[in-house]
Amino acid sequence: MYMEEDCRFLCCAENPNPILHVSKDGTVEHHNEAGRVLLKASVSRSSQPLADLWKRLASETLNSQLPRDIEVEVLGKTFSLTFTPVADGEYVNVYGLDITARKQIEKALHEALAESRRRRAETEALLKCARILMEERQSNSELERLKSEFTMTVTHEMRTPLAVAKGVVSNILSGACGSIKASIRGPLEVADRNIDRFAKIITNFFEIAKIDAGKAQLKAACFDVRSLVRQIVAVLECEAAYKKVAMNVDLPQQELLVDADREKIAKVLEILLANAIKFTYEGDTIAITAGFAGDRVRVSVSDNGPGIPPERLDTIFDRFVQARRLVGPGGNGTGLGLAIAKGLMDLHSGRIWGENRPEGGAKFTFDIPLCRQSAAIEAEAVLAG
Repeated sequence: MYMEEDCRFLCCAENPNPILHVSKDGTVEHHNEAGRVLLKASVSRSSQPLADLWKRLASETLNSQLPRDIEVEVLGKTFSLTFTPVADGEYVNVYGLDITARKQIEKALHEALAESRRRRAETEALLKCARILMEERQSNSELERLKSEFTMTVTHEMRTPLAVAKGVVSNILSGACGSIKASIRGPLEVADRNIDRFAKIITNFFEIAKIDAGKAQLKAACFDVRSLVRQIVAVLECEAAYKKVAMNVDLPQQELLVDADREKIAKVLEILLANAIKFTYEGDTIAITAGFAGDRVRVSVSDNGPGIPPERLDTIFDRFVQARRLVGPGGNGTGLGLAIAKGLMDLHSGRIWGENRPEGGAKFTFDIPLCRQSAAIEAEAVLAG
């Protein structure tokens, strides 16, 4: 314990910390200059003046003969005060220490810790959501895979009995089973056409299921797009003639060699050309063009039909979406043709898009990479020209 003379020594003006000498009745007998400010202080988290507590604190300290510690705030600063009993039992020395900086650090640490806990909670919540979304995505992916495999299996199994039915009807119509009455031929021809239509629907479902399941394998090779265009035009020539639709083909003299799966590109072109015939007005013309577009070959099919509704331009390649208006030529299909074409072009890292022509009708275009040989020739031509 400090003696009274010790306190007087410590109360010198040079000491930067507050020091006070308080009597048993709460009277402040001595204080240094730094301690003057404490006479107007209030207890931390209380509006009660510290001076009102001197007597009680001094009495309790002297009675217990044990130091007492409190914190006070004054003029924006925080002080830690220690009440220490003096040996004769009549006074207490009060030693103060400015702990403002420490308190500010503690407050900043507390706020940082609270912010860290909040962010950790947010992070944990986000991670939980991410895990749930990932699990749902994996579940959905598995469901889509099973759905695609189921569709492939069902459509594959349906092909055999459909082929048998097609063979029987065709044989009867051809007279292989003997002559048939005219009254029977009409219904058989209707049945034959509907079998073909049903076969086409099954094929479309099978194709889209293969693409979804990732089982559509590419057999890429270099081939001339011009010969492919002529081939598909020849395949659909009868269908166009039946509807009195002319097909105008514009191809360059130079080979259009591409590196792609010929069968799948043929499917894309057949879908676009069949759609054009379907939606073109009777007596009008369809234009098929092909040519170079940078390091790619670009093929376009244009018609004079009703065009694409503006609200469907962004969704025409979605599944089960009809690309054209319900008015005008053409009927309703499965809405899978353009989705299949888009899927096949994606496999080739190619592009396909549709747009309305200013003069009326629609134009569908796709492009595919040149094969290396053709790309080198085209580059030389550009440099030479």
